[in-house]
Amino acid sequence: MRNMGGSPEKTLLSDPPMILNILLWLGSVIAVLWFFPAPQP
Repeated sequence: MRNMGGSPEKTLLSDPPMILNILLWLGSVIAVLWFFPAPQP
């Protein structure tokens, strides 16, 4: 059972749904921070 692990970089770069999920997550975080900034004291 040794050496059965794959390369995480290869998995990340060859998985389109995961790439789309990461991009949408980043976009939503940027949108929330852009449109709802922290209140200024």
